[in-house]
Amino acid sequence: ALEFDYSELNLNTPVFFIGGLPQMGGEFLATSIIEKLNLNTNLKKNTGIVFAGTNTKRQLSGNLSDGGWSSLIETHQLDVIDTVSLPTVWTFDQHIETPYIFTKFK
Repeated sequence: ALEFDYSELNLNTPVFFIGGLPQMGGEFLATSIIEKLNLNTNLKKNTGIVFAGTNTKRQLSGNLSDGGWSSLIETHQLDVIDTVSLPTVWTFDQHIETPYIFTKFK
């Protein structure tokens, strides 16, 4: 994901799903992908990014706004389109739903 040239795929309206929580390496992955997308303005203008978030405070958690992704969303000038909360089945330490934050570039 970090090395791939996404322009080779000739995508029209791609959506990237970031499954790693921000404090668990997801922020690094998301930043790297966003920086690659910034190099291709045609691809960037029609691209969506969906972040798996959390509502559970963890040791390395910062601000939990937008599922913990608020600082990255602000830094990279993304617009939040919608947030959908779904039942959590992938972890035992989060007993509430998982928010999925749908964004696009401004």
